[in-house]
Amino acid sequence: LTGTQTAQLRTESPLVQVDVARVTWVSVMSLDHFMLCALDSRSVISLWDSKANFAPVFRFYCGCEEPFDLVLTQDFLVVVNDNIATNRLDLCFWKLWLHPKFEELKTSSCPFEAERLREASVRFGSLPAGARFSPSAGPDARAISRTAAGLDLAATQAQLSSEALQRFLYKELGPNARPVKTLAIPDIDSYFASYRNFLNVCSFHKSGQESLCVYRSSSLQKKVFFPPAKHTKFEEWLALQVHNDGTVVVHDFRPNQMAFDDLLRGSTIADLHKSPRQRPPTAMGLRRARRV
Repeated sequence: LTGTQTAQLRTESPLVQVDVARVTWVSVMSLDHFMLCALDSRSVISLWDSKANFAPVFRFYCGCEEPFDLVLTQDFLVVVNDNIATNRLDLCFWKLWLHPKFEELKTSSCPFEAERLREASVRFGSLPAGARFSPSAGPDARAISRTAAGLDLAATQAQLSSEALQRFLYKELGPNARPVKTLAIPDIDSYFASYRNFLNVCSFHKSGQESLCVYRSSSLQKKVFFPPAKHTKFEEWLALQVHNDGTVVVHDFRPNQMAFDDLLRGSTIADLHKSPRQRPPTAMGLRRARRV
């Protein structure tokens, strides 16, 4: 491939994870609009927009104690926290201002308040939104946060609890980012992958096997659970499991089990733009197995 460097994206602290999502909520046929995001070791999330020449568009502190992973999709942002105390992974799902169906908190009568907060978070020398509510913030920032939160003198002199800091954090971030769901995973050896319609959580077990949970991206509801197998692989319409006895099981979720090439021909493209009731019926996991 040939090309030239167009931007150099940086974070202020060591990078934990980075992800990119193609913007499809305007049109699934859009191929030239991407959002990039990064999670650093201080739990600050930075976002860049390809349509803005990869300029930073928003930075915010997400309240994660031990940042572990990050996934950005067309429907949500999920931050994974390594909860060492309970030996599990905690997932916090966020809706951002750029996601479909995001409803801003009506804490301000000014329609430009959300945009002003985003611009302030990426201004040179400024703090990310919500950073003053971080437990690691300095005493000056903590004092400012208490005053800004409207607390009285007694509360200002007291030490704010982590729960109180979290409430003030969510209130400040509300016009642009809102947590919508939390999920705890007991299997700390897990990895995450996102597709246009699904979020996959694959977990490794002490037995050497791996299981897979599939969540609908738009509703965050669990759709399918694949029990532990020697190996598990899931794409948007196909799932494959290899069992210890050599059996390979393929679960086919393609509409009417049609070939992938057929999905890009003729009237099928039009079907993609139809409402769910108008689309062809979707197979509910046709199961095929063979031994190798």
